[in-house]
Amino acid sequence: MPDVLPDEIVAPVNCALAQVIFGLHKAGLRFGQSVLIQGAGGLGVQAAAVAKAMGAGPVVVVDQLPGRLELATAFGADHTINLRDVPDRKERVNLVRKLTGGAGADVACDFVGLPAIIPEGLEMLRPGGTYLEIGTISRGLKVELEPAQLVWGSKKIVGVVMYDPWVIPQALDFLVRHRARLPFDHLISHKFPLEKIDEAFRASEWHNRESTSITRAALAP
Repeated sequence: MPDVLPDEIVAPVNCALAQVIFGLHKAGLRFGQSVLIQGAGGLGVQAAAVAKAMGAGPVVVVDQLPGRLELATAFGADHTINLRDVPDRKERVNLVRKLTGGAGADVACDFVGLPAIIPEGLEMLRPGGTYLEIGTISRGLKVELEPAQLVWGSKKIVGVVMYDPWVIPQALDFLVRHRARLPFDHLISHKFPLEKIDEAFRASEWHNRESTSITRAALAP
């Protein structure tokens, strides 16, 4: 590890930064393309930073927690949408299309982990665009899709679970080059001793909750 990087910044490389670097690479993101990010957790906020570093624009981030949206802005998001401020799905889709030039995002990404958001993300995608699926890792969860939407829109879905070895050195180099400009030290907001691992999971849970002050929690052995 580079000596200039503290453990707290390096820890999320394996699960967050490396996945989004590899995921956006597999999705074929090109300079100047627009990106929609669903979810402003550890994956989503770093995806905003990586997308901007790859020359993307605009980058739009959707979430329901104000603190996470503020962090996404700090990491380079051009626009943020709070689900609670725009509760109507059709209105959100139209807003994303407006923010991305009228047609929708070139690349849309699921970093939430709730299958129910996938159809909305596909609607926010432009014809010919790519939907990057990383967030939903739990087996057995299902969602209803309209396949014709993929056919008539010439859209594709790319699933990514891990990354190739070349990504780690690039991720570390990315941290070194951008650590003074981006608030990587804010990604891990709370630390818990190993014996309080159950408390850490409970405190970090955001589903069905109005808010949480935790962006990501770390276990300190």
